[in-house]
Amino acid sequence: MLTSMLIINPIRCCESHDQCYRGTSCEDWTSPYLFFCWWGTVSCWNSEGTCQRQLCECDRQLVDCFADNPYNATLLNFCPGKE
Repeated sequence: MLTSMLIINPIRCCESHDQCYRGTSCEDWTSPYLFFCWWGTVSCWNSEGTCQRQLCECDRQLVDCFADNPYNATLLNFCPGKE
């Protein structure tokens, strides 16, 4: 059970990120945006409501999610169901 949670949580991070991007008003998900990182905190600097700000907020949430679910080196090459 613990092993599956270590895998599922990062997958949920990616799924949430995909949903966040789909919820933006952006036509192009590769628009550059402005951000600042200070002491482990990411701040988005584009104006509220802009496509760039929306993308930055989605990416910031992804980074926060990954930070809450750290990489576990013991799961390298782990594939559920693989014998």
